[in-house]
Amino acid sequence: MLDELRLEKLHAKEEKERKRTEAMQQWQAKMDSEQAKEDRKIMEKDLSTLSGHQLQYYLQRMQIAAAQLKIRSSSEGDDDKPGGSNMDESDDE
Repeated sequence: MLDELRLEKLHAKEEKERKRTEAMQQWQAKMDSEQAKEDRKIMEKDLSTLSGHQLQYYLQRMQIAAAQLKIRSSSEGDDDKPGGSNMDESDDE
């Protein structure tokens, strides 16, 4: 009887951890998607109307956005986890 309770508690703990991990991955995927949208907007920005500090800001953001887009595009084929999460799910079995 005591072993059954321990086993049930262990299963509940594993399920809770699995759900937490899944929620974190979904959140990370959402954040990655929003960042990608922001990066695309910056890359498409018409710089001809900007000058001074605004131009410097957008040029700097474009470099960062281009680097992030490059990283995302190269890692899309490398992992099968949503959002490119680096979480290890090896103990989920």
